[in-house]
Amino acid sequence: MKGNALIEVRGLKKYFPVKRQIIDTVLRKPQEYLYAVDLVDLDILQGETLGLVGESGCGKSTLARTIIRLYKPDAGDVFFDGVNLAKISDYSLRPYRKNLQMIFQDPYSSLNPRISVHDTLAEAIRFHRICGKKDMEEKIKEVMDMVGLTPDAADRLPSEFSGGQRQRIGIARAIVLNPRIIIADEPVSALDVSIQAQVINLLSDLQAKLNLTMLFISHDLRVVRHIAGRVAVMYLGKIIELSRTGEIFADPRHPYTDVLLHAEPGLDPRFRSREVAISGEPPSPINLPPGCRFHPRCKYRGAGCDAREPPLVEVSPGHMAACFYPLCPKKERKSQ
Repeated sequence: MKGNALIEVRGLKKYFPVKRQIIDTVLRKPQEYLYAVDLVDLDILQGETLGLVGESGCGKSTLARTIIRLYKPDAGDVFFDGVNLAKISDYSLRPYRKNLQMIFQDPYSSLNPRISVHDTLAEAIRFHRICGKKDMEEKIKEVMDMVGLTPDAADRLPSEFSGGQRQRIGIARAIVLNPRIIIADEPVSALDVSIQAQVINLLSDLQAKLNLTMLFISHDLRVVRHIAGRVAVMYLGKIIELSRTGEIFADPRHPYTDVLLHAEPGLDPRFRSREVAISGEPPSPINLPPGCRFHPRCKYRGAGCDAREPPLVEVSPGHMAACFYPLCPKKERKSQ
């Protein structure tokens, strides 16, 4: 395990069996699977915020839930502080749960509507034995203050809060356990645009104040650009590019990343491109294309792209891409 990697993922797989029809059984058709996460390698470094981006349905949320064992992996390893979380029993996993917390996408469905904010936080504290009863009230007050909620909010039910406030409660529930890593799964996509920046700034402040490690999942590249130090790009269950945020946005090397950036709408409608950034729909995660999974939609595809799957390799210092024909640096593209 790398010295500065808090989480190390190697060869991780998570497949979901497709529901079979009666006719499939009669005709003895083989069981089909949805390949949600397929041989993923990924390091999450101590103290960093790693952004994970990609189209809807590419496997981002499944990867996150498999890393923290909300889903049991079908194969592969997930090392946390040298312990392989993928191989230990559910009982042995319990002491590690408090260190691996998740903020969910929907602040409306992720909270129990029948219990107050105070009881939501107290329940987590008691279950994981974070502190004694004597210190619990002070701990709850401290965490609520950290997420910008007033003390009188503690006795209210989730239904009495706005979407942004509910997400703050979700954040409070995660950090009250003093975790070492937080996985934020599309934490602002269900919120109004006016509230998104507040929640992003809150997460960024908490990450620095508490020295948290964060995996931040989003389909909004502008949000990831603001909060993440490195970015991993995912396509059909695979990590296809990984580098520092500034380099990904300034000099993408995988054709898919390049079209994602071109597809991002500009803020000024006068300068929005009418060019179609990418053609076609993503292939089915059940019936994957042979070779590179992006080759049916790639205008740079060449010999071998439809026969072999490209490995994730270093194409420039610190910049990884899974492509047989990675884009050359932008300065070279401009001179051509």
